[in-house]
Amino acid sequence: MAGRATEVAMLEERILAQISASVRRSGARAKGRIASVNNALTAKNHGPVQLNRDNDYVRMD
Repeated sequence: MAGRATEVAMLEERILAQISASVRRSGARAKGRIASVNNALTAKNHGPVQLNRDNDYVRMD
């Protein structure tokens, strides 16, 4: 019985590790998209503008 409990615990740990890695990757992709929008806005001479996490444009001058 103890062997089965250990096996289940290891499986749960592996699943949690996969979920947290997926969440980290999603966050990194979202930050990358925000940064690329910020760069595009600045390059088009809109002045210093940033896109915050709520997808609102914020003037930076």
